[in-house]
Amino acid sequence: MEVLEQAKVTSPYGERTGGFHTGIDLISKVGNREVRANSKGKIIKVINAYPDSEIINPVTDPSKQKWGGNRVWIEHNDGYQSRYNHLKYNSIGVKIGDIVEEGQVFALEGESGYATGVHLDFEVRKDGKFINPTAYALGQAKLPEYHESSTGTQYVNLPPTNNGENITSWRVYPLDKPARYGANFDNSIGRLNPSKFGGISYELKGYTKWNTPIIETRDFGTVHLALVKIGTITDTPQFELYKK
Repeated sequence: MEVLEQAKVTSPYGERTGGFHTGIDLISKVGNREVRANSKGKIIKVINAYPDSEIINPVTDPSKQKWGGNRVWIEHNDGYQSRYNHLKYNSIGVKIGDIVEEGQVFALEGESGYATGVHLDFEVRKDGKFINPTAYALGQAKLPEYHESSTGTQYVNLPPTNNGENITSWRVYPLDKPARYGANFDNSIGRLNPSKFGGISYELKGYTKWNTPIIETRDFGTVHLALVKIGTITDTPQFELYKK
């Protein structure tokens, strides 16, 4: 199922000025701005916070936190996720946990975030890593349909970048100590650098009482992990979960 009716590609997946484009930019050639699900899936993330009139300038707003604008992320089967970026503010008609069917309209394309005009930026991930989404965007291929699995193992993925910025500061902690980091107080016993490997995935073993994920690593053994700034845990960017 094509994600926009009779979509025209305005920026393909791959290298472009400013860096590698992990998605594909589309507009509807017939002016129908309805965004559709490529395949049946479960809504795992929704952001509806940025008015279309709030144009993000990469020079004056270098944090890149708003660049994707309003977004919906959908989980499919076999470790696939589809992502829909720059959606029109207040057009999103789904919430986390909802199931969408193939072809279901759930939002309108917009220009929220770092966008120079109305369009949809569509991305696909497989096992936590971006892949070429073109065939799925244009309805030439279908993502594996989502279904609940009582035996599906859950994995935690540490993405290599967050809105274009390399992530090198995931720290790991012993199970009996909370995540703390600072000049005078540091409980970490090591660091993971997902940007070096294009992303890292681990089987999720559970959560600590501090609600941080427990993983088994080759170098550190069984640990928990968190992104931290001085003295406090931060959830930006968040780790991602997928089933396989």
